[in-house]
Amino acid sequence: MKEIIQPIIGILVVVFVWYVFRSIAKTFSKINVIEENQEDITDLLREIKEELKELNKNNSEKKL
Repeated sequence: MKEIIQPIIGILVVVFVWYVFRSIAKTFSKINVIEENQEDITDLLREIKEELKELNKNNSEKKL
């Protein structure tokens, strides 16, 4: 009986370690995607800010 249980426990340990490693890898992948999206959003907001400044400047010049 002991000869059968040891391989089963070994397989379960390998499966558990694989599952934990996979979960950690997915988490890091999500973090990288979030960081990339954050950089893109920051760049987009900077562009919008510059455009709004330019439009505001143009509107101010037209009123004068």
